[in-house]
Amino acid sequence: MVPMVKEAKRSPKTTLKKRPQYLNAAKGVYLPRTPFVMQRSPKTETETAGVGYTVTKKVGNAVLRNRIRRRLREAIRLINPELFQPYHNYVLVGRKEAARIDFGTLCAELETALKKLARGDGRPARAASQNGLRQKPRPSGQK
Repeated sequence: MVPMVKEAKRSPKTTLKKRPQYLNAAKGVYLPRTPFVMQRSPKTETETAGVGYTVTKKVGNAVLRNRIRRRLREAIRLINPELFQPYHNYVLVGRKEAARIDFGTLCAELETALKKLARGDGRPARAASQNGLRQKPRPSGQK
């Protein structure tokens, strides 16, 4: 007799892999918190929510950046997947405080940020020049 294998639940979130996905999230709303900044993209074509992680070199050396990234990834894995809105991508920009803060507090901050974004709290994206995104130069004579 062959043992029955339960069908694995499909995770409601995927990992962002491509640069345009991160740039698209930067165009949406963002919510700054002490240990991270959460960005949410406008609607995407896939139903599953995507999550990306980034930590800049300003935060510290590679060991610290990787530790922050691992902590954020594990916190996202543990929180309720229903908090993620379908058809949206999320990017977490890690800050130094994410390495120092208690892990339970980090999970609570993530849940709070997701709930606030779902309610519509959050700041609109900054202008392209402030995001570090380059604008195409206009040909002379055009406004």
